[in-house]
Amino acid sequence: MGSRAFDLWCQNLRSAGDRSYIHPNVWTYICLIDARAAAARYLRGVAPEYGPPGKSLVSAAEFFEREVRILTEGYRFVPAEVSFPDSMPPQEMRERQIEVLMKAKTLEEQAISELEKAL
Repeated sequence: MGSRAFDLWCQNLRSAGDRSYIHPNVWTYICLIDARAAAARYLRGVAPEYGPPGKSLVSAAEFFEREVRILTEGYRFVPAEVSFPDSMPPQEMRERQIEVLMKAKTLEEQAISELEKAL
């Protein structure tokens, strides 16, 4: 996703004016968890093939695994449409999701740094 994507996502959460954001927000969040879990599995699987740079791949995998844990724990702050059929989720809920996304962003940046070391 990259840092800019996290920033834009959070900006959109802060400025959401109606319920139309709920569905894409949930699915983007779920897809992010799935993608980072897949990345961690892949990197751990191929790391032995890369010799010394493989250590950086394992480190990147560890950051992605931490990101998955944080995102999974924070899922309770991602509103589902069924929970708010006729109203906007509270701003506080969106702010909590933003906090989770900012933690994920930091871990993502660290993972990318480790991937760059492996190149």
